[in-house]
Amino acid sequence: RNESAGKGPTGTAIREGHTVVCNDIEKDPRMEPWRAAALERGYRSSVSLPLRKLGKIVGSFSLYSSQTDYFNNEELFLLEKVTDDLGFSLDKLEHEQKRLEAETALQKAEAFTSSLINASPDIIYIYDILRQENVYINDGMVKNLGFTDPQIKGMGNQVIPILMHPDDFTAYLKNTFPRYAGMEDAELLLHEYRMKDIAGNWHWFYCKESIFQRTADGRPEQIFGIATDITERKNAEEQIVREKELSDTIIDSLPGVFYLYNQQGKFLRWNGNFEKVTGYGAEEMSALHPLDFFTGPDKSLLEEKIRNVFEKGEDQVEAGFKPRSGQVIPYYFTGRTIFYQGETCLMGVGIDISDRVKAQEEIRLASEQLRRLTAHLQVIREEERKRIGREIHDELGQQLTAIKMDVAWIDKKTPPEAAQLKVKLKNMIALLDSSHLSVRKILNELRMGILDHQALEDALIWQARQFSDNTGIPLEFSCPEPVTGLSETVASCLFRVFQESLTNITRYAKARQVKASLLVKMDKIFLEVRDDGTGFDPVLLNKTGSFGILGMRERVTALKGNFAVETAPGKGTCVRVSLPLTDENLAE
Repeated sequence: RNESAGKGPTGTAIREGHTVVCNDIEKDPRMEPWRAAALERGYRSSVSLPLRKLGKIVGSFSLYSSQTDYFNNEELFLLEKVTDDLGFSLDKLEHEQKRLEAETALQKAEAFTSSLINASPDIIYIYDILRQENVYINDGMVKNLGFTDPQIKGMGNQVIPILMHPDDFTAYLKNTFPRYAGMEDAELLLHEYRMKDIAGNWHWFYCKESIFQRTADGRPEQIFGIATDITERKNAEEQIVREKELSDTIIDSLPGVFYLYNQQGKFLRWNGNFEKVTGYGAEEMSALHPLDFFTGPDKSLLEEKIRNVFEKGEDQVEAGFKPRSGQVIPYYFTGRTIFYQGETCLMGVGIDISDRVKAQEEIRLASEQLRRLTAHLQVIREEERKRIGREIHDELGQQLTAIKMDVAWIDKKTPPEAAQLKVKLKNMIALLDSSHLSVRKILNELRMGILDHQALEDALIWQARQFSDNTGIPLEFSCPEPVTGLSETVASCLFRVFQESLTNITRYAKARQVKASLLVKMDKIFLEVRDDGTGFDPVLLNKTGSFGILGMRERVTALKGNFAVETAPGKGTCVRVSLPLTDENLAE
């Protein structure tokens, strides 16, 4: 390592920043490391001056002489002046270099900025608001409005006044320009206007402008603006407005109430009929909850239904709708979920069903009256049958018996030799016996006299035996427990249904086997008659010819029971009856 490096005259001048003079190299101790080399080159004295550029030492200016004591004060003064001139020249060269570099960078930046501005799809411009003319405009006018560059340039500095809609330009001059007087340079002014394309169509633009330059006295002079074509957005907005107007018209024309609310129960939309029916205005509606229109059990029911709609997607319900007047109105409500304004909401309609409810109530009352009338007619019919049966039994039966006794007496008094007369008399007795059996059969059909002396299950067993004897079809009857305490009306109803069922099987079923059961369970009595016959199409039950089944149904319905027929072609038939064991259906 050379310990003397940088400690010679040159290094000292650079390091310490002042002139270093050595007027006798041979004797100056500072030159010891370099003496031999300097003397060999003929150097006897030297001077080193620091060289500065932009105030910083960047090197040294060194001179050597073959004479000792060569560099006196006058020489040093001149050398320092030369060094200063060299530093000044270096400063100038540095400034010039930086200027050239800055100009080159500025040119590149301007070219790049110009490329960016012209590449933009927007219209970028500088407009002089005092002279009302454009100072600069990019290629966006060509791109957005379809004009060629020469056409744009042919309009001169009046492009914006020429192409902007007259109404918008008038408003621009009247309303926009005055606002710049009170604006700061950093503020933006936002507005919309129309401009005409080459085909004569108007385009909407959304413009952002700011102050670009002011006059010497501080007045806004030029503005910088960027205009974006928003024609599609405007058209979409107009379409949305038209569709909303159409939907509002449709919604307001609905005969019922329309509603749309979110999961928190806030009403978002409703129709005019809703306000009319409820008596609440628009501001009041915004503060109401859907459940505010219901009370009592209906309120709990609606709460459950609303929850069900949001869970399953849709539901419907009938409930009493309570408007401001307090008079509850029967309504039918529907609800289904839709996605509206970023959240899941419930949309539905409500229909006033007052007329339907009234009609249903009238039908129910009429049906109830008809059932009562039917029940009354059945009682009258049974009483009439009993009366006719008694008269047949008391009158015709006794008369047939008396005639038979008289004919038998005549037969006994007739001598054997009157053979032909004896034959006629015996034929008459046989006819009277046959007539007597017919009368008994008619009495059984009319009176059900067996119910006067036996329990219902015994009467049904007897009827089942009669059926099997007459048709040859086995009938299996079951009754797990005795049935007691029934009113005559209920017993007659069940016996007649059983009787009519067996008659239908005899006429139509072509059955091979029949099963019947009578059962009391809880507070009801059940009768079932099932056959394995041909069955039939259930649609036939609605036709006018099935009066037997219709009569059974009416008998059962009159006693507030349920009647059902299960059948299908080739599947047999099953008749089911259930009657409630209410107080009026029990014997006193």
